[in-house]
Amino acid sequence: MPHSPIRQGHCPIPPSLPGNGQRPMQDTNSMVPLPEQVHYGPYCMQAAGQEHLHTTLAQLRPEDAAEANYVETLAGGQKNAQQLVYESFQQSPVRYALLRGQCTLGVGGLCPLPQALIQGALPGGAQAWWVPWMVGTTSLNRFPGGFGAIAAFFRREVQPRFPHLCNMVAWPEQRNRMLLPAWLAAMGFTVQALPAATNHAQGWCAAVFYCLPEAETLL
Repeated sequence: MPHSPIRQGHCPIPPSLPGNGQRPMQDTNSMVPLPEQVHYGPYCMQAAGQEHLHTTLAQLRPEDAAEANYVETLAGGQKNAQQLVYESFQQSPVRYALLRGQCTLGVGGLCPLPQALIQGALPGGAQAWWVPWMVGTTSLNRFPGGFGAIAAFFRREVQPRFPHLCNMVAWPEQRNRMLLPAWLAAMGFTVQALPAATNHAQGWCAAVFYCLPEAETLL
């Protein structure tokens, strides 16, 4: 999928977790760590460090930057895409990077969903919900096989360990209308469109995507 961006938004909570690497939360004892490294042909998903973050920030894909900026505008914020990615990385107890050889193709992570956003709205309890996010570098568009590696990683490694995942996704109204839901479905997510009133004057569409272990309805 050479033109399909990794549209997984950013983690919507304030930065609070310094350091790097992959660390379980203190109050989430049941969290099973992801493997340090998994190979899918020439691609590798591995625990991310600061070097992967810095490379991604310096070469952030315009598609991912545009989406992050749109979501921030929708939320009434003023941070730019680089700030959002940096904060998301610092907030994530679990971090991963996509590599092809020595080339960093993207970085992502999992943030705990804040209590204020799920109280009375989502099943499973506050500690069960996580926010997946990932952004790519400009090099990712040259290696479309990386999207398949990400999808396989989420199906085989992430979702068995983190069965309750939820985030918002946004895309330009005139582009990737059919490709985006197919891309997220390949990763095991359900995509549920948000009301038309959510759409911004810039011509974007927005949806919630989620993964549940049970046959539950999110909204």
